[in-house]
Amino acid sequence: MFVMPAFSGRVRKISNAGIEIDGVQVLDTGNYSVRVVGGSAESDVVTLQRSVDVFISDGLQTTDEHQHVTQQPVAEYDNSTHQYHVVLRCGTFTYPTHPPFDVTWETPSGQTEQSSSYKDGSFLLKLPNPVEGGTYTCRLPLSAACLHGGTGEPTLTVAKMEARLAVLEARQEGENSELKSLVRDLQNNNSDLTTKYNALENQNSDLTTKYNALNRLLNQTVSFHARLAGDKYFLPSGSTLILPTVVNNHGNAYDNNTGKFTAPFTATYCFLATTVDLNRALYAELSLVVDGTEVDYVHTNTELYFQSASVHAVLHLTAGQKVWLNVPSSNNYFWARATAFSGFLVDHAQ
Repeated sequence: MFVMPAFSGRVRKISNAGIEIDGVQVLDTGNYSVRVVGGSAESDVVTLQRSVDVFISDGLQTTDEHQHVTQQPVAEYDNSTHQYHVVLRCGTFTYPTHPPFDVTWETPSGQTEQSSSYKDGSFLLKLPNPVEGGTYTCRLPLSAACLHGGTGEPTLTVAKMEARLAVLEARQEGENSELKSLVRDLQNNNSDLTTKYNALENQNSDLTTKYNALNRLLNQTVSFHARLAGDKYFLPSGSTLILPTVVNNHGNAYDNNTGKFTAPFTATYCFLATTVDLNRALYAELSLVVDGTEVDYVHTNTELYFQSASVHAVLHLTAGQKVWLNVPSSNNYFWARATAFSGFLVDHAQ
C-alpha cells in the first residue's frame, strides 16, 4: 500500500480491502478509491475499483459532536395526510441549511425510509399510522460517517402504545383547540348578533314612538264652532271680531277670549264665517286673516236689510300659526243670531 506524505502514520489497512484513517482533518476531504487486481487459473486479469466522496468538516457539525435520534414530545399535524404523526429527529446538526448529505432510516421491520424533511438542524421522519413499535435507526451515508467517536447509526426504540397514545393526545388537543376556536367564533358572532339585535330593538323602539305619535296625530280631531253672544256694531277699525260662545272646540285650538284659532300642528284646515246686518245705514264687513295677512274679504250692501255675507278658505298652516276674523272699518253691524265662525282639520299632510 502506497501512502502519501500527508497521511503518513495515520493510515492502516483493515479487512475487506478497507483503510482506517486516524486524526482526520478537513484537508482529508476528497475522493477515495480502492482497486482490487486479481487473476484466475487461466491467468486472466480481473480489476475491480470502487470510489467514494468523503466530506470532512472541522469537527462533527452537531451540537455535541455526536449524532442522536429522539422522538418529538408532541405528535405533529400533516396537512397532506390530515392526520397527526409521531416524528423522529436525527441530529442535531449545526448546518444552517440542508447538509451536503441525506440520511436513511431503517424501521423495525427492516424497511428503508427516506427522511420526510430537514428542519432546525435535524432530519425528520414522520411515522405512518398506526405507529410500528420497535427500533428505528438513522443511518448516515458513508461519505458522512467518519464522525469523531460515532458510528453514524444512532437508534431509538419507539414504544408502540405510547406512540399511538401520543397521536391520540395530539388529535384530542387539536380537536379541543378547534372547538375553542369555534366557541370563540360563536361568541364573537353572538356578540355581533347581540349588537345588531340591540340596534334593531332601538330602531323598532324609535319606529314605535313615531308610529304612536303619527297614530295620535291621525286620530286627533280638530274642529270648532263659535257664535256671538249679542249684536255687535261700531267696532273699532282693525279690531278682532271675538265670538265668545263656543258650541264645539275639539282639540281646544280656538280661544274664545281672543277670538283666534291656533294651529296645533302643521296640516290643512278649512275655515268659514257668516254674518248678517240689520241696519241700512251700517253694513257687515269682514276679513279672514292668517297672522295678520288677509286671505278672504266680504262687504254687504247698505241699501238693503238683512244682507248676509260669508268668508271661507282652505289653508295649509304651520303649527303655531293663528287665524281670526278682522273688522276692516268701524261703520259695522253684526247680528248675533246669524254670525258664526267655524273651522276644522282637513288632513295631516305635511
